[in-house]
Amino acid sequence: MINKLRAIEYGIEIVFWILAFFYFLNNSFLRPVQNIGTECVILLMIAVVVYADKYLYTPLFLLRNRYLPYAFCLVFSVMAATVAEFAVVKPDIVAIFAPSLPEKALNDYLTGVFLNLSLRDSAFVCFFFLFHAFFRTTILRLNEHKVISKETDKHVIMLSNKNMALVDVGKIRYAQCDGNKTTLYLKNGQAYKEYVSLSMVEASLPEGKCLRINRDTIVVYENIRSYTSDSVYLQGSEEPLPFYKKHPEKVLAKLLTWDRGKYVESDKEKLPKNCNLAGLELEICDENPTIGGIGAEFLEENSDKSSDCEQLKKVIQYIRLHPGCKISDISTGTGLKFRTVERLVHDLKTDGRICYKGSKRYGGYEAVEGEMGNGKLGMGNGE
Repeated sequence: MINKLRAIEYGIEIVFWILAFFYFLNNSFLRPVQNIGTECVILLMIAVVVYADKYLYTPLFLLRNRYLPYAFCLVFSVMAATVAEFAVVKPDIVAIFAPSLPEKALNDYLTGVFLNLSLRDSAFVCFFFLFHAFFRTTILRLNEHKVISKETDKHVIMLSNKNMALVDVGKIRYAQCDGNKTTLYLKNGQAYKEYVSLSMVEASLPEGKCLRINRDTIVVYENIRSYTSDSVYLQGSEEPLPFYKKHPEKVLAKLLTWDRGKYVESDKEKLPKNCNLAGLELEICDENPTIGGIGAEFLEENSDKSSDCEQLKKVIQYIRLHPGCKISDISTGTGLKFRTVERLVHDLKTDGRICYKGSKRYGGYEAVEGEMGNGKLGMGNGE
């Protein structure tokens, strides 16, 4: 996180100086003529003052609470740069206006140019002082977090630039961002809401104990009650927290690696109470017994292939619960490999147990209920 902040700081500075250079080339500042060499020299003088403040005056004086020497050096640098810039532009101004302006008017104009140059240089210095101070303070707070977190069992959560709170990670349920504010929700019902980015909070949390499930939400693993292929349910809450809309399978893969046992089908609560997704109970009908919608005749013929039978049960059951699903959805939902699902779907489609409906892009597979197929797979009523 610290390296990322430094990269952002340097990137913004580079872009700023490039824009300033092109602005100086295309806009003459209080003088009638322009010269590329002159503009480069002036911009270089301003940069010298800015970075002398950042790398020399601030570490030597300001950070050591020596404010008077710091102010003296900074003012002296700004005035020296202004005098140097004025010396560069004065010959151009005199050469153009001396023949047409009285001496008093020319001197007044030169005085105005000097004052405006000093104000411009001061504005540059003030802008970069605030810019560097923001990033310096942020990085220092992150370093503080690292040091403190090594000395205590509690981990530092940076809630704002003014306050730092030590919060036990075991008490955190999840963190959620809303615009430019981030709210930290605790198990005891308390909530901290401050102007701080979610990435800053994420950097403060210990690695391996939390997971970012979308752009706006971070959850703590130990508070997860269950999860589906597209959302997480926390303990004490019935509201789902959705995954990233793009590539939700990446979040699901991390959760499966963490605890596969907490994975549930998103439509499980819609099934009959006697339906067990994990075991796929035997369904009996008068004419044709089925297991999970797969004919018993077929299972008996292939009893030596128990692994395939179990996989077929999973696939047909998933398709019945999720009509319109694709092979990638079935693979994610059942935990089977893509190639395996592709082979099983082909067999089921060939036997007439499932069919593909809709266009190639928006269609999906559905179970063909009530048809007997070619005899290899028998489908009972199952309902």
